[in-house]
Amino acid sequence: MGETNVLRITKTEEQNGHGLTLAGRLEGPWVEVLRNSWEEIRRGNGRAPIPVNLRDASFVDAQGRELLRGMQAQGAVLANASMFLRAMMKIDGTKRQSGNEKGE
Repeated sequence: MGETNVLRITKTEEQNGHGLTLAGRLEGPWVEVLRNSWEEIRRGNGRAPIPVNLRDASFVDAQGRELLRGMQAQGAVLANASMFLRAMMKIDGTKRQSGNEKGE
């Protein structure tokens, strides 16, 4: 019996709007689910930085890394990532966005 790969996305209330908390594996079909959640949060938050808590995220595939980088460029502040996830975000040599790396 194989392990079920699940990503839980929780919308959080923040001082300047909403944020997201991710738990589980950001891979496969979950990348598109997160993209949709991100777009919804962005529309509601306007220009405010949007916190994305990665404390309970355990894995991010290549498409997930690309999405997270794009989210950073659009105002996401990735926070509480494990050392493992931080290292994964650097693996393919893609340049990171400057100014939004706080908490990574």
